[in-house]
Amino acid sequence: MRRSHRQSEVGNYSERHSRSRPKFYRQTYQNLQGIQDKPVTDPNSFFYIAGLHGQPFRGAGYANRDWWGGYCHHGNVLFPTWHRAYLLHLEEALRKISGCENIALPYWNQMKGTIPMRYPYSGLVGPDDRKRTETHNNNIRALGEERVNGMLNARVNKWLDRHPSGSTGMRERYRQSLLAPNYTVFSNTTSAAKHNDGHFSRSGEPDHDPSAKYVVSLKSSHNGMHLAVGGYDMGDGPDPEGPGANGDMGENDTAGFDPIFYFHHCFIDRVFWSWQTHNNAGDELEIIEGYPGTSSGDSQGPMPGTSADSWLTMKTLLHPFKKAGSNDPPTSIDMINITKLKYKYDSVIPKPINTESYAQATPILRVSGIDRSHIADSFVVSIWADTPKSDTLKSNKGWLVGFEPVFSRWHVSGCANCQNSLTVTAHVPVISPPSSFAPFPQPLPYEKAKLLKYEVRLLTNVTKEAYKMVHGSHQELGEMLLEL
Repeated sequence: MRRSHRQSEVGNYSERHSRSRPKFYRQTYQNLQGIQDKPVTDPNSFFYIAGLHGQPFRGAGYANRDWWGGYCHHGNVLFPTWHRAYLLHLEEALRKISGCENIALPYWNQMKGTIPMRYPYSGLVGPDDRKRTETHNNNIRALGEERVNGMLNARVNKWLDRHPSGSTGMRERYRQSLLAPNYTVFSNTTSAAKHNDGHFSRSGEPDHDPSAKYVVSLKSSHNGMHLAVGGYDMGDGPDPEGPGANGDMGENDTAGFDPIFYFHHCFIDRVFWSWQTHNNAGDELEIIEGYPGTSSGDSQGPMPGTSADSWLTMKTLLHPFKKAGSNDPPTSIDMINITKLKYKYDSVIPKPINTESYAQATPILRVSGIDRSHIADSFVVSIWADTPKSDTLKSNKGWLVGFEPVFSRWHVSGCANCQNSLTVTAHVPVISPPSSFAPFPQPLPYEKAKLLKYEVRLLTNVTKEAYKMVHGSHQELGEMLLEL
């Protein structure tokens, strides 16, 4: 287990660290306890701040599912900058606790190590869920702390590390995101999907660019770790040990109420700053005007203070935060340079050595038409393959080509203002699994990839496992379409 627990004042800057030290470990939790002890109506209380992200909803989203009632931005270009402002807001509240004036939030270093909490517990407390949740959690507690911690560690490691089949884990995806060519496609999955649509699986289109590379957004890995801590399987089988697990981190409405959320997002912010550093973007970020991912209606729907279908820019106000010494909300321009925000990181993440990974020669599978309005909560899209003559897919086996985590909400079906953004498109590189002859995954030749039999499976907290099959490519899969 490695998590950042050191806070210190360096000159006039607060520095966020990654190395665990007992003194700072205790201090971090004492500080959190200090704001958790405040009344929930206190704007500086942990629970008040946690509720800014999702529930309890406010504005038009308070009683109308046509709107998103949380303030957070997901699935659009303001995802990194809004969450940077959110972390600063929490730090300001922590610094109002006596003795914590110079605190800097720690980050959970996901480039190594795991965490011992959250999954396999459940946090559902609705009228129909409370009794089931209580029974489930009592059964989990009876297993003992060591076994429960081991279950979570195994789950998180499974998401972080490369799967034995060759599919990419979240740790490698963080590295790949540093290769994104611009801020727009780096920042969110909606924009990244458009980029990949324009350059893969559609070679006859006018905007096809043979020199372009497959893009992984920062948001993709972010989603995976939310689902890992929330109790989701990666997509390679049922979950025999933890059925009924519904951790708060697993869906957008409640994620902010788990303190690990903020350590996770400090790491996301570190990846963001690493990308800025590698791309000389410490003072300026550019949003591609009119690109998918730049509308308030993209992905989640408009949030309080934002009108429906308005364009998001670097000047869009980041509600509900305030600039230091002012009642005016900040914008993303105010969130660009962290040195001006008076904090820094102990290090940045190096770019991948092999910058040619997932170049145009790699076959890319495209899965489209997955409708989130029919799926409650977050879910995982996994793609499996086998030879055309094999029957292994019928027995839920086969070769896991790849997977895409989708971090969503319990109720999206009624969101009239985001109906155009409720379909999910996933792009998955077809990489050959390691073998004794080739221990490291390699791009599968296109002609071989085209001959494989593919299967798309959706894993949700409701069905646990549901799948349909498609043979070859360009075959209709109900409302879904799989293309190579």
